[in-house]
Amino acid sequence: MGLAQRDYVREKWKRSDSYDDPGGRPPGNDNIQWKGILVLVAVIVAVVYSCGDRSLLPGIRRTATPEIPQLQAFTDAFLSQQPLPENGSCKIFYPPESCVATFTVKTDLNNHYLVKLVDSSNNPALYLFVRANSIASIKAPLGTYELRWVYGSKWYGYENLFGSSSTYEQALHPLVFCEEPTATGRTITGRKITFKTFNGNLPSTRIGSGQF
Repeated sequence: MGLAQRDYVREKWKRSDSYDDPGGRPPGNDNIQWKGILVLVAVIVAVVYSCGDRSLLPGIRRTATPEIPQLQAFTDAFLSQQPLPENGSCKIFYPPESCVATFTVKTDLNNHYLVKLVDSSNNPALYLFVRANSIASIKAPLGTYELRWVYGSKWYGYENLFGSSSTYEQALHPLVFCEEPTATGRTITGRKITFKTFNGNLPSTRIGSGQF
């Protein structure tokens, strides 16, 4: 064998010895390619998840996000403002002959009032409507009553009263309408209530609409 042939055989042997792959490809090329493919797949999965479209992924079931019902707040925009009742309008639940004591209500400058007297059985004795900056007087039956009222600036009828701005209150002390003896006979004692933004003559507490 000549020198040139020996060199060729030696070079061929070196190449075969350096690479395990019979085809003469460098070792590890397949692993590198597979790693690259796996990295690419991982990147695609991450992008799909970040976009939120999981329907593109096989074997993953996409669930629709449930819709949350939007609750609309109650506002006076859904109500129709009504003409004010006449000042002094009332409804009395007792016989007329029993209503002998004077009941007077004076309101503040800005609010209209619907006043209610409740008897010891928690039944209404009367209702009285008094406009803002006004005075109204009626005759009430004798007895001891709880005084409750609701007020506001806009009237939406007896069903909705003063709308969302309705404010309900109750007097801390009962009102007493009585007949008392005097030197010349007997007198009937009535009551006068003054509602003011400040310094009214009636201590009270806030109540809910269901307590009115």
